[in-house]
Amino acid sequence: MAGPVGLLGGIAYAAVGTGVYLWGRALRRFRLAWIPTVAGVLLAALLLNPATTPFAAVETAWERNAGRVRAWDWWVGYFMWRDHPLTGVGLGGYKIHFVPYKPAFLSSPVGERYRFPIARAAQAHNEYVQVAAELGALGIAVLLGGLGTMAYIWTRRMGEAGDRRRRAELALLGAGAVATLAHAAVSFPWHLPASSLVFVVALGAMLAPRYGRTGSFPIVLRKASLKAVAAGVVLVGLGMGVVAVRDLLADRYLFYGQMAYYRGDVRTAHRLFSRAVAWDFFPRVSLYWLGLSQMELGLRDDALETFYRCLDRRYVHEALYLNIAALELERGNLGAAEDIAQRLIATVPPREMLDAAQYIVALARYRAGEVAAATEVLQGIVARSPNFERGWALLGEIAQGTGDFAKARTYYEKALKVIDRKISRIEQRLRGRVTPKELGKLRSELRGLRAWRELVSKRLAALP
Repeated sequence: MAGPVGLLGGIAYAAVGTGVYLWGRALRRFRLAWIPTVAGVLLAALLLNPATTPFAAVETAWERNAGRVRAWDWWVGYFMWRDHPLTGVGLGGYKIHFVPYKPAFLSSPVGERYRFPIARAAQAHNEYVQVAAELGALGIAVLLGGLGTMAYIWTRRMGEAGDRRRRAELALLGAGAVATLAHAAVSFPWHLPASSLVFVVALGAMLAPRYGRTGSFPIVLRKASLKAVAAGVVLVGLGMGVVAVRDLLADRYLFYGQMAYYRGDVRTAHRLFSRAVAWDFFPRVSLYWLGLSQMELGLRDDALETFYRCLDRRYVHEALYLNIAALELERGNLGAAEDIAQRLIATVPPREMLDAAQYIVALARYRAGEVAAATEVLQGIVARSPNFERGWALLGEIAQGTGDFAKARTYYEKALKVIDRKISRIEQRLRGRVTPKELGKLRSELRGLRAWRELVSKRLAALP
């Protein structure tokens, strides 16, 4: 099937390319042809834009290719820019502020159309939106100035290139740059080394002496000024070298700490994560992993403090809320635990995280004596996710506490069935080939499920 489809695709692209080439020749001979060309491009943009198209097929194709998810990312970026129009939320801040901004966006009129689960986005899937969100109007001005300069240089070089061969080379380089700029409207090529390198190489080649004159801006330094500049260059070089080496070492400690964590050597992982945090100038990911290792080692207060540091504009994502809420629940801070869990629920997280967050809300309310409210939340969870064993187990505990032993037995037995199925599935996966990350996750899940099976079995055996 792939062969015929690929062949047809190749033929279609060849036909389109031939048509564009012939139309380009016509434009050079008949200047008035530019009028219908520009009109056709504007009409196509109107008809192919999901926001303005009258064709359902265009909207369907947009949604099938994650268009609504991209639109969500763009709207969140707009909300960031709206709150910080001049300077944005800071370079690299989009992924940090994305989850906290989700509730504000979803509660807006436009957000009503996007109330479906979406995980934390590290990029906006639109470089122009991300520049506006992170750097504000100043960043937009710099970006537009750079694009304008690039267009001016390319146009001037086309006039200076001379023979047709060099003009053709410049046209190809310009086409490559334009392709990157177009790709930047729906993805993040400037955040990827390969596509960024291609873009920079294309720009550098446009400036080559082969295609025209190159300017110069000589500066003559003598005596004191030369010494001062040389000293400044040395200091800046040393400073950048220190930053680069420390960052490299921090990343190295983080990587080996993760490998140790995945294989179950939490003490070694904790030591490596501590070093990663110490070497990093502004730890984010390593700080979160340090909190995970502290929690595994029973250093609950330290873990909670570390996680709150992550929440303070360092590394905010859905699992962080769950960990903070669980630790607050352990400390008996029921209000704080429910508040953090509700903040996660307001972001419309994926179903697995929504179940866990609502479970924390139910558990906090149950411990606060609000049995009816807790039961209502739990019934909603198990109706939506019947394989959520903790929901059945807590329903059994509530029924047991109220003296309804028949219901408690039913709930406990349902919890055990779910637990046994999950354990069997995990053990089967562990017999196959898995990555270190998958191994760590599966072992952690298996350990938790076995602990729940032991607890639920004891409670079931204690029923009269």
